[in-house]
Amino acid sequence: MWQRLHLDFAFLFFSATVAGQDQPCEVDVPLNVVLPDAALVRKISPDGFMARQGGELLTIRSVSVDTAPRRVVLVAENGKDVNPAARKVEASVLEAMVTTARAEDSFAMLTSGGRRKELRFGTPRDALLSDIHELSSPSAGKSQGNSALDAVLEAAGWLQPSQPGDSILLLTMGLEPGGGSGYGKARKTLTAAGIRLFGFQLGRLYLGIYSVGLAPSPGGPIGFPTGVLLPSARIDPNRETIFDLGDETGGFFVEENTEGDAQKRYQLTDELLRVLNKRAGQLYKAIVEYYGIRLAAAPKGFAVDLTDALRQQLPAARVNYPREMPRCSGGSGVNPSPDRP
Repeated sequence: MWQRLHLDFAFLFFSATVAGQDQPCEVDVPLNVVLPDAALVRKISPDGFMARQGGELLTIRSVSVDTAPRRVVLVAENGKDVNPAARKVEASVLEAMVTTARAEDSFAMLTSGGRRKELRFGTPRDALLSDIHELSSPSAGKSQGNSALDAVLEAAGWLQPSQPGDSILLLTMGLEPGGGSGYGKARKTLTAAGIRLFGFQLGRLYLGIYSVGLAPSPGGPIGFPTGVLLPSARIDPNRETIFDLGDETGGFFVEENTEGDAQKRYQLTDELLRVLNKRAGQLYKAIVEYYGIRLAAAPKGFAVDLTDALRQQLPAARVNYPREMPRCSGGSGVNPSPDRP
């Protein structure tokens, strides 16, 4: 009798395991459709999207519009490399965003470089706005040595346990090319937590890394025998920019080079500042409202785009979504949506 009960239990356990394996690992992909001026494309019908992995179509279970309350960490560079124009942009765009934000959204703020400012979730908005205003001028006091990506990683920790729609808004002069392991660590951390990264780059964008070395001569009519080492130079594309990190996590960045260049001195006018405040508003709208694309699965290398017919109407639109989705949790097989406070 005990043997039979044991066998029956084992059969039930095996059946439950098989049933659990048959359940699809559904994922909800947050997605924005963005025009070149950072305006969002709204009211796209569910049949306006398609998903693929290579040449194979993926099943889209449903399409919804998610406008639930959001948590946003504002991360601003505050070090000596932030020039006066960049400081003015930081203070202005953050003040405009927080002042017009929805009451149901929660904000925190953290700085990198310069004097540390740390305001956790639950800080009254008046106090937050006061510290934002102080970003417009350098602060006296001990400077911290953390980089922009260090601050992003710390901010990601504030968003644990994660909730759908969690985002970080970063204001930075830009990432130094070849900056070590920080980029990869930030990408992995944000991807695993489902955190999207948005913001402004306020310095020059380094498109490539110039290097000089020696390379063997291929030989030829110039008279050098094959194999002789000759000076050579090359430019390797910089694929670890803040724009790349935004794309990979499902966010996007606005570029405003306050450093200027050799041909033209940068001038921050009131009209330009008004335009940048408007761009900040578009970033905020992308954070608080996105399409939820529910897929039966999101395998490595999956892609979501507009259908061919809609793409013809919106040829310049970018479809922003995380390039990798967090793994499904055990249990129901569907990515959980944690309760909000």
